Amino acid sequence: MVDKDMLKSHIQRVVFSGISAVKVFLKENEGRYITQHFDFPYLKKNEIGFDEIYKHYVIGGPKNYSSLFDDKKIDINSIDGFQEYSELLGSEDYFKKFFSYRGVFNNDIYLLGVRLLVTNLVDAYLHTYDVESEWKVGNFIELYEPIEEFIFAEKLYYDIYIPILFTKFEFEDCVGNETGDIEIVKIDDNLQLSRSSIQQHGSPISSSILNGASHALKIKGFSIAGKLSYFDVNQHFSEITMYPIDKINSFFNSMRIITFNSDLGYAQVLAVPVGWTEKYNAFLSSIYGTTIRSYPKVFENYYWLKTEFTTINEDLAKDILNLFERFDLVKHHKLQLANRRLNMCVLREEEEDSILDATIAMEALLSDGGTGELTHKLALRMATIFKISPITSYTPDMVFDIVKKIYAYRSSIVHGGKVKNQEITLQELGLTLPTPRLAIILLKIAMKVLIDNPIYFNPKLLDLELLKVTETSSFKLD
Repeated sequence: MVDKDMLKSHIQRVVFSGISAVKVFLKENEGRYITQHFDFPYLKKNEIGFDEIYKHYVIGGPKNYSSLFDDKKIDINSIDGFQEYSELLGSEDYFKKFFSYRGVFNNDIYLLGVRLLVTNLVDAYLHTYDVESEWKVGNFIELYEPIEEFIFAEKLYYDIYIPILFTKFEFEDCVGNETGDIEIVKIDDNLQLSRSSIQQHGSPISSSILNGASHALKIKGFSIAGKLSYFDVNQHFSEITMYPIDKINSFFNSMRIITFNSDLGYAQVLAVPVGWTEKYNAFLSSIYGTTIRSYPKVFENYYWLKTEFTTINEDLAKDILNLFERFDLVKHHKLQLANRRLNMCVLREEEEDSILDATIAMEALLSDGGTGELTHKLALRMATIFKISPITSYTPDMVFDIVKKIYAYRSSIVHGGKVKNQEITLQELGLTLPTPRLAIILLKIAMKVLIDNPIYFNPKLLDLELLKVTETSSFKLD
């Protein structure tokens, strides 16, 4: 394997020679057009809504100094040290794999990678530091060490960020759990700009939706085996299977449960390298990720033009993280199934589909797999949950009736009849609510109660609790 210090010395020599050549070119060709970084982002601050991210497409972006070498305005082979650097890489089979594409060696792609590694550093240096100032070894090392880590590390570490859509947070600093591995953080300007490039080809997700996030869930401590190909790293992190989607969804379900709001979701999953990068985009480090439609349909109906959004203060954020951690610790298969179904039912476009997901989740939580009249059992057990933890104005009697009506509505859908009881009137509360919305409310409360009291994942214990309830209550059983 090539010696790290030797490679760094060769690359430093090439980069500084390249910077000098660029400066000479700029001086001799003042006013001459230089290709710009295409599709480069810039921020427009918005004090009322969310910061808007726009793109420089044809003009306005930063100059792409590496393009001077690509189109041979500057001959890369004439740069001091480039031949020795190229020969050093060519003497190692490792770099043939490193600069391959999808595991296949191609000499043209290999030579492109050899050139890009150094010209990208030239461009990054000129954008990160004053183009007029003298080059400094310390500045070079600051940019090079993350590249070196990518080339040689046995493991590459990264954190996952999930921008939280259309939610206002009343804190600037991060709020984290006790162990510090999970945080809700404000997205800094650098990450806001960098994430604008993360969108799957052909994705129908509007940039107005993608932009609508000021904070993100940050989950630390992920790693993959190093020695990734220079040209394959983006593809590697664009696969949604790289990310813990069930865990991410349990966070958003925790938000939905704590805030009693279902208009929450996300559209991007980002992998942010810790201490490494394979290249720079002008002054921006590389980040990776993919897009995913995991938000309610209402977001696509000009939701970004609203002036009021779900608001979360620091105390509420701590409550969400606390529930999220307990969500993760319980790890009961019933909760895992309900977690997936709750996420699905709040994202459904059709309410009829939503009610099916909600009732499947209820059955996962409360059924025992035995025979008997399922609806009656579920109604009793759901009512008992509301007796165990009376955290809302819903009484057990009221919940028993609601569940019966929810299942009548579900039965109409499943059997193709005329759908009845699309709304349920709660006379005691003076409210009339859509049946699917009530089903989701009951489901969320049931999930929280069971997370707080995991012994009741055994429904037989709920039945025993019911016997205690009926001794002191007028609760009806038919």
